[in-house]
Amino acid sequence: MGDISWSVKAKRSAGRDGAGRGGTRRPCLLVGTKWQVGPFDYRRSKFRRCAPTPPGGLSPSEPPLIASGVQPGAGGAPRLTAVGMIFSPAARRVRATFSDGSRETIRLELPTPLQSQRAGLGRFRYAAFAVRGAWQAERLVSLNAKGRRLWDSGTEG
Repeated sequence: MGDISWSVKAKRSAGRDGAGRGGTRRPCLLVGTKWQVGPFDYRRSKFRRCAPTPPGGLSPSEPPLIASGVQPGAGGAPRLTAVGMIFSPAARRVRATFSDGSRETIRLELPTPLQSQRAGLGRFRYAAFAVRGAWQAERLVSLNAKGRRLWDSGTEG
């Protein structure tokens, strides 16, 4: 986006026991931004967030895995926010509500078979996007194919 690159990656991370395939492994999101301010001068931002539950634990009624990374501009105001989300496969879209009352609907995608295999997460739906400036939703609601609410961040307290 302009002179800022961003990426969102999903993968399984080894659990505390350091086990391989058979051990406790959790889904993780890695969000990164990179702003080239000169020929050999980069400002990088990396953020990693892992779900507290093992793979397969992202049930429709439980919180999704959401991570964001910000690339600050001059003066500290965000120039770009990159966002990654992983939901249960039952979720089809997410309704985001912002502090000014406006709403945005985010369509969730199924990973390709190759993406799913590389991530090692089993079945899930995701969204990955970047916006100029700050992206700060006050409330998120995941909806199934029929538009029924699955999870609501506003009811979590």
